[in-house]
Formats: sequence, structure tokens, C-alpha cells
Amino acid sequence: MNKTNIFKSVFLNLDLILALSVVVCFFVIFFKYTVNIPINDDYDVISNFNDIINQSSAIEKVKLFFLQHNEHRILYDKLWFYIIYWFNPEGLDFNILSFVGNLSLVGIVVFYFFKLKKHYSNYLLLFPVSVFIINLALWENITFSMAGLSNFTFLLFAILSIHFITQENLNSKKTGLSLLFFFFSIMSQGGGVFVFPVGLMVLFLRKNKMAFLKYFISGTLIIFIYFINYQKHPSPSLSQVFTNLFEHFKFFIAFLGSAISNYHFFPDNIEEAFLRSSILGFILFVFYIYLLASR
Repeated sequence: MNKTNIFKSVFLNLDLILALSVVVCFFVIFFKYTVNIPINDDYDVISNFNDIINQSSAIEKVKLFFLQHNEHRILYDKLWFYIIYWFNPEGLDFNILSFVGNLSLVGIVVFYFFKLKKHYSNYLLLFPVSVFIINLALWENITFSMAGLSNFTFLLFAILSIHFITQENLNSKKTGLSLLFFFFSIMSQGGGVFVFPVGLMVLFLRKNKMAFLKYFISGTLIIFIYFINYQKHPSPSLSQVFTNLFEHFKFFIAFLGSAISNYHFFPDNIEEAFLRSSILGFILFVFYIYLLASR
């Protein structure tokens, strides 16, 4: 083995060790401070879960699994509640439930590592990706079982869905996997519905008419299933939405760029934070459209 290969091997091992140290540190902190008690919406999930356990009819059990939670269907959450309840001698353990939710962050890191490895294998890659994704910035979700299981997992499924639909050599199998993960994402958290227009936009820009048609029909069916017996919460009318599109867009770009808003960390004011966030958000939005159009 020559010096170049030895250096590369050491470099890759260092990258792996540093990344593992981030994961270990994260979960050490998690298990040190998490407490085995329900938080916020966990209590509502428990109420629904008790109904599932006490229901004798299999059909009614399935209906309760799909029962709406606020604006969402959290089928994934309830399945894990059920699994932990039956296989853990002590019943529900909210530490375990939160741990499973946080594993989705690890899944996102692994995904991006293999996604980027092909083009950036000679760079320190896994460590910065781990730091970026597995950190305490999302602390509100980290020890909140229902939120971690839905919000983190929804992101993982959404990323996987978009990954398959953006493949160069798109075929029926990849389209099917994209739709499958779209279904998983929408059944983990209602925000998964926005994966659908992203997939359609990708296929439209690529002028893949047949795949667009298949994706549109299948995705529409999935959304239809999601909205069966859906209880609509108070919301603006369509006329109010369309007459305030610019305000919605301002929120959208500010949300995209909110990472550089130091409003939560340093003395600041909302106007300055909004301006900085909007500038970065608009740049990211234009860049994303450029990437899609240039593929």
C-alpha cells in the first residue's frame, strides 16, 4: 500500500471516528437528561392508544390507528407505541420511543453520506454532516416522543421519496419507491403532503410525461386516502390565501433562511432577523430551482 492510499485510509477512518463521536455524545446527553414521562401531545396519543388496546374489533382498531391527530395522521407514531407496549415488559417507555424517533436523524446522516460519497470521497464528509444534522438545536423534539417519531421520521421518508423520484434513470421501481416513501411520510406527519408537488415539479421540469402521469394519479390517490374523514381545522378561505400570496411567500423564504437568524441567541430584533433570513431564504430558493432546472 503506497503513501497516498495509507493517507486516504487514515483520513476516512478519522472521518468515521469523529462522526461516531458526535452520535455517541448526542445519545449520551439524550439518555442523561430524558425522563420516562409523556410530554404535551403524548397524552392525546395515549388516550387514542388506550382506545386501540381496548378495542376488540380489528377493523375498528385499524380505524383508530388512522384516526386524525390535530391536522395529522400519525400512523407511524402509533405503530411504535403499539410495538413498545407489547414487547417491553414494563409497557410504554417514552425514553425508548424518543430514542427510536432520534434514530431517524442517524438515518438522514447515513443517507447523505452515501449520497455524497461518490463525488466527495476524498473529503472529510461524514463528520460535518453528522454535526449539521445530529445536534441539540432540535431539543424540543429530541425528548418529545410523539414529535420525534413524527417530525424526524417524516423528514427521513420525505428525503427518501425525493431521492428516488430525482434519479437519472427513473423507472417504475424507483417511481414506486418514491410513492411508497411519500405514503410513509404523509402517515408520519401531515407535512408529508408537500412531497407530492415537489415530485410533480421535478417530473414536469424533466418533461417526463409518462412518469408525471403515473406519479400524479398514484399520489392523488394517496392524498385522497389521507383526507378520508378528515376533520378540517379553522383555516383561511382560498380567497384569503390567494389574496395574501406575497405574505405567504415572505414567510416561506424567511423560514428557509432562518438558520442565520440569531434572534434566539443574541440581542436582536425581529425586523433584522426577518431581513437576514429572507435574504438567505431567497438565495436558497433560487438555487434550488436552478438545480432542478439544470438536471
